[in-house]
Amino acid sequence: MKHSSKILLVGLLSSLALILGCLYMNVEKFTNESSDQLIEVASSDVPSNHLKEASIEASSQQQTTTEKRENAFDGSSRYSDDAPQKISWLLYQIDERNITIDGRLPIMEESDRLKRAMVGACGHFSCDRKVHFSPERRDPSWRALAIDLIKLFHEEKLHKAMFRVKDKSIEVEAHFEDNVAKARLDQLLADYDTLYAINDSSLVVTAPVVPTTKKREPVASSLSNATKSVKVVTTASSQGNSSIAVAKEILRNASPKSTQPSYLEIAKAQEQVSKLLKKSPINFHRNRAQITKQGRKTLNRVIKILKGLSHVRIEVHGYTDAGGRAKINQWISEERAKSVKKYLEQHGIDAHKITAKGFGERHLLFPNDPYNVLNRRVEIVIKKEKR
Repeated sequence: MKHSSKILLVGLLSSLALILGCLYMNVEKFTNESSDQLIEVASSDVPSNHLKEASIEASSQQQTTTEKRENAFDGSSRYSDDAPQKISWLLYQIDERNITIDGRLPIMEESDRLKRAMVGACGHFSCDRKVHFSPERRDPSWRALAIDLIKLFHEEKLHKAMFRVKDKSIEVEAHFEDNVAKARLDQLLADYDTLYAINDSSLVVTAPVVPTTKKREPVASSLSNATKSVKVVTTASSQGNSSIAVAKEILRNASPKSTQPSYLEIAKAQEQVSKLLKKSPINFHRNRAQITKQGRKTLNRVIKILKGLSHVRIEVHGYTDAGGRAKINQWISEERAKSVKKYLEQHGIDAHKITAKGFGERHLLFPNDPYNVLNRRVEIVIKKEKR
């Protein structure tokens, strides 16, 4: 009985071992097959024809997007009349023998007057043309003004001149050799003064008058007296700035009425103010727009001159030297001009007649010595009131 039990036990153990062995082999086979499938899937390459189809589809989409983008700029036949048009703008600048033309304008024919005016001097000057013509741009309302400005610059043979125009904003800056040329610009801009916001920083650059021992010729007419007064203003100012613009009224009205007291009165007052500011500048605390005690004394004397005038406009112009950052210089020149404007208003000058402008480090009093402290100044310009 014991022998039989042992045989049965051995048989059971053998059967159990056989079953476990079979199970192990099946599990290993299943695992290997699963691993082989995973490896196969993970390492399988996407068929090349699928890649080509995806690439073609992506290229097609990109091309469609590009075509849609280009259609808005490429010719009037593709441009929708209902699409909004952008504002046109133009920069025209002369610097010695170089011209820079930049802007965004509508498509123009070669015979267009503005297009011909822009490139008209390029045969005699070195031109850097950056203008982009596109049907998406609105036809400029300032076309005639731009043509006239370009014509004036070249007729006067200016070496430094610039205008930038966009929508209703016009910026002009030119260096003239005499008052007559400057008066031409003033007359031209006056015709557009009610239509555009004009910022004219132009000036007359004249050589200082050298004293002579020669006997002067007697004054032939009252007009000569008027012109003589303007020259005195230029000499007294000796700053090559816009204060000489008082010549505009005299030169433009070169007729008997130009000798009326109002015109000569303005010229005389401008001469007095220019001499006063040259001798006793309006001073400010360092790096601030606060007027010093001495500066207030100077302004009190200026106010006495201005109060004796009627039908005039007063422009306060602020300038700095070239030291420091240009943006900061622009800001401080504006703030100092505003401080002077405020002081004049507080002491009886009509606020509606005063404007304040800052020019930063532009129009240096001593261009060859840009860091000279005398370049820091505030000037007061007297002009006849517009009717």
